[in-house]
Amino acid sequence: MKIEQFNEVIKLIDSGLSLRKACETLGCYRRDFHKLVNNSKELNDQYTHAREGRSELLFEQILEIANHTEEDHTPFTGSNVIQRDRLRVDSIKWVLSKMAPHKYGDKIDVVSDGKKIESISVQIIRPKESE
Repeated sequence: MKIEQFNEVIKLIDSGLSLRKACETLGCYRRDFHKLVNNSKELNDQYTHAREGRSELLFEQILEIANHTEEDHTPFTGSNVIQRDRLRVDSIKWVLSKMAPHKYGDKIDVVSDGKKIESISVQIIRPKESE
């Protein structure tokens, strides 16, 4: 894979496409893309940045779905539209939690401020049974 093709893949990812779809669109192989990315910190950083941009676009899609107020131009009506939109939002939220768990995941770190916590040992003392 040439650097020009890499840059095109990055643009497509940053515009919302998955790596698979971007490579498919450009007629290249993900394997070649990963070889290039794995051999260069700079290219790896560009790929990471593009994935973060894609995550932001997915997040914005959730907001658009949730704020949709115009006439829905689908064959679905009423509760079907609500159920469809709920499924879409839930699906995107799940994908985001996997793509960027530190930002969109369910786990909240309220203790360690992102620092590693050493293991804590706890000793359980049971009261003596009375005779």
